[in-house]
Amino acid sequence: MTKQLVPSRMNGVAVPTGRDTKNGTRIPEDWKPTEKGIAYAVTHLGDQRAAAFEAAKFALYWQTKTGRDAVKLKWDLCWQRWVLGAVGYREADARKNQSSSNAIDQALDRARREASERSGSNF
Repeated sequence: MTKQLVPSRMNGVAVPTGRDTKNGTRIPEDWKPTEKGIAYAVTHLGDQRAAAFEAAKFALYWQTKTGRDAVKLKWDLCWQRWVLGAVGYREADARKNQSSSNAIDQALDRARREASERSGSNF
């Protein structure tokens, strides 16, 4: 099978047209996750709204990406990897927020102790 190429409009790099699935394709303009892909996202992200939000981000990202990195062989697996990445970002944000919250609580406790020591009263 001869690989059919078309030039990318953004940077002149040739990418497969979508007919040559052996080498991958660009994401279709009307891409949406399969029912299985939605279920996977809901399971990992916690709800339908988060899954829909990530699906919109995923489609927009890959539809606007240029060059050979925008060609994938298995878009369903690429979607699953994206979902796992989103879970990782959420967990990191939660840890960061928890650390910030702990630091604020510790600072408040320290300020209360210092104020109590100066005034001789307890808060």
